[in-house]
Amino acid sequence: MQEAEHEGADEEVVVEAAEAAAAAAAQVAAAAAQEEVAVGSRPLPSPTSPTHAPAAPAAPAAPAAPAAPTAVSHALRLAAAAAGCAPGCEVDHLHVPQLIALPGGDGGARIVLGRGVGCSVQLDSLLHPQMVSREHCALSRAADGRWWLEELGSRNGTSINTQRLRRRQPRAVLWPGDVVWLGCTEGACTSEVCYIFEESSGPS
Repeated sequence: MQEAEHEGADEEVVVEAAEAAAAAAAQVAAAAAQEEVAVGSRPLPSPTSPTHAPAAPAAPAAPAAPAAPTAVSHALRLAAAAAGCAPGCEVDHLHVPQLIALPGGDGGARIVLGRGVGCSVQLDSLLHPQMVSREHCALSRAADGRWWLEELGSRNGTSINTQRLRRRQPRAVLWPGDVVWLGCTEGACTSEVCYIFEESSGPS
């Protein structure tokens, strides 16, 4: 009798253990199901969307400022500087300037050389007075920037590189290095009023 009671108690323990194990398995399954639901409800990142915002494109570099234009200035430089008058010469005579600066610009300038009081540049030979006429010659700047030398009917003539300007061709264009003579270019009365036409780059 006692053995039968012990066997029945043992069967009840086994049944309870099986039921407990089944309940635990059900709880684990339910928890796993809830985790799957939670994971499925989360939005997945798009494979094409970037993980961070793209960098803004670099601003284009500012264009370089254009170089300031330069104008070409010209001058007549006395060929033999020792024969001319230094700046500020106070001797009472018509001077032979060592340098005659010519204005820049787009054209229209006109410089008259001669002994007359109305000339743009008043000058005469120191070795041979009155070698230069009252209105001897003129320099004119054309619209293209070139300078022209014009003979104004002087008595002793105007020459470029010893070539005298004649009445039939009283004008000629000047090029850097040309030698401009006012008066005689040879003989005992050779004029020292002899200039070299030159150019230099500088601000307008």
